[in-house]
Amino acid sequence: MDAVETNPTTATGTPRPSTVTVLGFLVTTAFVLSYLCAYALTNALLARDVLRHWAPGADPRPRWLALIFVSLLAVFGVAGWLIRCASSKQLRSIDALADATEEFRIGDN
Repeated sequence: MDAVETNPTTATGTPRPSTVTVLGFLVTTAFVLSYLCAYALTNALLARDVLRHWAPGADPRPRWLALIFVSLLAVFGVAGWLIRCASSKQLRSIDALADATEEFRIGDN
């Protein structure tokens, strides 16, 4: 009986990253990009008078940060789902090809 691999490796022999690590990178990336859009970009536009200054106490940037963060996480989730669907479709077609090849070999004998 074959032993079950607890830490699978990629084709190059390097260990695959854990799900928690990948999710951590995605959350960090979403936060950094949302911060850059909500604060850094806005500050640059305010400095060049492209945007009007808002009234004291009415800073919209925290709300923008939250909206951009949630939107990016949603985009990452949808992209991951689409990639997973495409991958499973490809794996099914590879399995069907392997089954057809196996039937061909059995029929030759």
